[in-house]
Amino acid sequence: MEIGKCLLYVLVVAGWLMSPAAPAASRVQQRADFLQAEQALKRGDNAEFQQLMSSLTDYPLYPYLRYRSLRKEHLGTAAVVESFLRAYPDTPYALFLRRRLLNALASNNRWREFVDHYQPGVNSALECRYYQALYNLGDRREAMDGARELWLAGTSQPNACNALFSIWQAGGGLTPELAWRRFGLAMESGNPGLAKYLKRYLSTNDSAAADFWLSVHRRPELVLQCAPWRRRDPRHGRIFAHGVARLARNHPIQAYTAWQTHKSFFAIDGTARARAEQRIGIALAKGRHRQASHFLAAIPPERSSEAVRAWRVRSALLARDWSAAESALDRLTEVEQAMPRWRYWRGKTLAELGDKQQAERVFRELAEDRSFYGFLAADRLGLKYTAALTDRPAIIDAGTMLRIEQSRAIQAAYEFLHFDRQAAARREWWHILKRLDREELMAAAKIAQRWQWHQMAIFTIAKAEYWDDLTLRFPVLFRHFVVNNATRHGMNPAVVFGLIRRESVFDPTARSPAGAHGLMQIMPATGRHIAGKLRERWRSTARLNEPDVNIRYGTFYFSGLLNRFNGNFALAAAGYNAGPGRVKRWLPVDRPMAADLWVEMIPFKETRDYVTTVLMYAVIYQDRLRKPTLRLSDLIPDIVLLNPRKKRGPDIDAQPVCTK
Repeated sequence: MEIGKCLLYVLVVAGWLMSPAAPAASRVQQRADFLQAEQALKRGDNAEFQQLMSSLTDYPLYPYLRYRSLRKEHLGTAAVVESFLRAYPDTPYALFLRRRLLNALASNNRWREFVDHYQPGVNSALECRYYQALYNLGDRREAMDGARELWLAGTSQPNACNALFSIWQAGGGLTPELAWRRFGLAMESGNPGLAKYLKRYLSTNDSAAADFWLSVHRRPELVLQCAPWRRRDPRHGRIFAHGVARLARNHPIQAYTAWQTHKSFFAIDGTARARAEQRIGIALAKGRHRQASHFLAAIPPERSSEAVRAWRVRSALLARDWSAAESALDRLTEVEQAMPRWRYWRGKTLAELGDKQQAERVFRELAEDRSFYGFLAADRLGLKYTAALTDRPAIIDAGTMLRIEQSRAIQAAYEFLHFDRQAAARREWWHILKRLDREELMAAAKIAQRWQWHQMAIFTIAKAEYWDDLTLRFPVLFRHFVVNNATRHGMNPAVVFGLIRRESVFDPTARSPAGAHGLMQIMPATGRHIAGKLRERWRSTARLNEPDVNIRYGTFYFSGLLNRFNGNFALAAAGYNAGPGRVKRWLPVDRPMAADLWVEMIPFKETRDYVTTVLMYAVIYQDRLRKPTLRLSDLIPDIVLLNPRKKRGPDIDAQPVCTK
């Protein structure tokens, strides 16, 4: 039975391989008509547009054209939109069009129609208008309850909410108590601008406390000074906790001292206490202060976040207090304890405590895991990575594959790719993925792989949580550029592949929110600097989207980091992500540190995950390149470079808080 299924799969795929590459004459004509219809719509030639549309009814991008046409209309009646929503409810354009219709109905005070077409969860602006509609239709209690909940937010609400809030305030909904609550939410959300605006609604007494809170927010060192603190005022307890939490970001020792010395002076609610303790404890741990382990251990379970539990383990590991580390590992949740990271540190802790047999059992089981920590565990036992690097391509039922590929959305994505409209193709693709089950997601991933749309294939198989199709997840692309440039700089090509896979997922046109470009995500200023170093003319930022240029510049930059950090790939990868200056500050100040512990102690979660991911990918790509197996431990020797900055001076005591 399995052989028959596989044969059917092969035959169906063989047929697909011929069809998209050589579309039927009708599809070629439809593509031409589509482009002409777009131009006619742009010119406002409705007669030509409608004539062309008649030949495109079965074309995958027909709903897109209808949507574009409706966008140009005034939407004086909801009937045309309703017709579209009935015909194409599963398109991304249905959501866009419904939103536009609702805005038009609200602008024309057509509240009954608005309520009939409203769907929850669109955005806050439409939610405000929904409650405004209810109010105008007579359901005033629900409307005012909704207004109250929307108003009580730590962030500013859209202008569309102003009318609803005005009605609510005019009806006596806004009280000084509620104003103080929202003021606190704004301050704790880091929105002092909103908090200042809210002062107009506060009572005289609350206004004075608000001014003091704003002062402490601007100058958190006030928690160390004699300020107008009031011991019995719960507002001041909350302000003190807020100030200490703010101070901990840059001065964790002073924050720790102030908290330990003065917290008993105030009535501090549980939420504010938890926030302050978490910030102090994590800041101490990230700064590698000796007080961290004891302070974090004392935080009770009900005030412990996931970050607190993680840094509790790390601070114990840094102190080499293996009993405390074991206790901290035991305080992780069951889900957390099952993670490869904490399984690895469990094994190492057991080994340090003398339970070698149990430690080996932990490492041997973990060594089969395809992860940074799994490879480290295999290295400790001298095991091969065979199990972790076994490729198991996803095998999908042929009927499922055919059904998914023939769906309108998948075909629409393919058509947009044909026109090189990546953003539109991704919009169609992501929209349909929301409605697919696991097998259908894997089918979609295999379809994207066949299209050589590698980035989307990788994202889709990840959404299906199928991790063993290594050929799909780790394609070997731009091999010539990677190997040549890596060889030129004496680097292992597998590491460059690991960087590209993590940085851009092989999308040459990738652009980060910060403005980094291309396969290896290079900032324009960095690219210009590298061009100068290589004595190349810098023409424009667009060059960073050229794979050969981007890889040449990226490998040059990374090789410089390797030279700077004595060939340690963990340090170089951290520098590539967070900047070499930060890495220099993270180096040990008094004695060498094991590389695994140094990686674990990286203060930024993003950089910590980046380093472990890039190095894991490098090991996988070494196998994909069919090279001799690379040992992870070879890439990350112990950190023997010491930070030349001065050692920390003695801890200072905070000045007593003057209380009334």
